[in-house]
Amino acid sequence: MLEDRMLPGQTEKNRLFFATACGLISIPINAYWIALVSGMRGSLHPAYASLLIAPVVNLFFLVLLSLLLKRIFPRFALSRTELLIIYQMLVMLCLVSGHDPMDFLLGTLVYPFWFATPENEYATLFHRSTHSKLVYRKQQEDPYLKGFFEGESFILTGASQRLVRPRLALVSHHCGALPDFLCINSIQRLQWTERERLSYPIVQLPIEMTRPDFLRNKLLWAGVAFSESIEILNGSDNRFIKIFDIMF
Repeated sequence: MLEDRMLPGQTEKNRLFFATACGLISIPINAYWIALVSGMRGSLHPAYASLLIAPVVNLFFLVLLSLLLKRIFPRFALSRTELLIIYQMLVMLCLVSGHDPMDFLLGTLVYPFWFATPENEYATLFHRSTHSKLVYRKQQEDPYLKGFFEGESFILTGASQRLVRPRLALVSHHCGALPDFLCINSIQRLQWTERERLSYPIVQLPIEMTRPDFLRNKLLWAGVAFSESIEILNGSDNRFIKIFDIMF
């Protein structure tokens, strides 16, 4: 079903390029989705928990799409290795632009100044510790900062334009931190993977989802039916008549 087999005329380099291209196309779409539902609406957090929801959802639909393409256009069907490459690219997206980096870390560029009042003494506690090139040091009456928080401000003007330098500094920090994390991971790999042989339960899910018999697993569909029944019941209680809620 999702075996790593190449058709005539295909090479490993071409397939790697194809998987990388699919991942690059998926990155801006998922970045917009995460920012919309998590940062703006606060209705769902697809990049919040340890097991990130966004890559798992994408992987599930990519598996279904690959099964369909294998019947219609086998040349474009994604193999197991390609699916895992795309999954890992989306995981890195969530780590860089997920809930905490975007909602919390990015907010520190302007929050201490917009929410500063004489009562909380933000100006005394925090303003002197901030660097002018790393934050937007303006007060509440600043019209650009007001447009940033209250809306009706074009992205290329106002505070968004004046936050270019702090954002670039934040991106540079991320680009410098990620190689450090990779180096730490390479050091821990020997102890955790080869000596202690940890199972890494978070990794097991994408590995199982890309197995050839994943969609034939009866326990999978039983779990989906059970969880969806609870969601439908709770949703009906909220929209129509309230009987009881099942919390989980």
